[in-house]
Amino acid sequence: MADNRWPSSICKVIKQDKQFSWYKGNKYIEVKSKTLWENIVLLSSAILDKDNALYNRGSLYFINHKTATYSNWTKKLAKNIKINNHDFYKD
Repeated sequence: MADNRWPSSICKVIKQDKQFSWYKGNKYIEVKSKTLWENIVLLSSAILDKDNALYNRGSLYFINHKTATYSNWTKKLAKNIKINNHDFYKD
C-alpha cells in the first residue's frame, strides 16, 4: 500500500478490526447473497484499478452508512463519490 498510515498489504487492511462486515474474529463470514458477493467483487475491482476514476479522484476512505455503527469521522473529510450504498472520501 502506498500510504504509511495503513498496513502494507490488502490482506492486512482487510484483517484490521472492524474494517469489513464480512471479516470478523480472524475469519471470513460466508456471504450468502450472490448479488451481494458480486457487488463486493465489482467494488473491490474498481478500487484496485489505478486507471479507474475512483482511484484518480483520491479516495482513501469509504463507508456504508446503512450498516456502519459509527460515522462521525466522515465529517472532517471531503465526499468524493457514491457507489451504491458506499460513500467515498478523501483528506
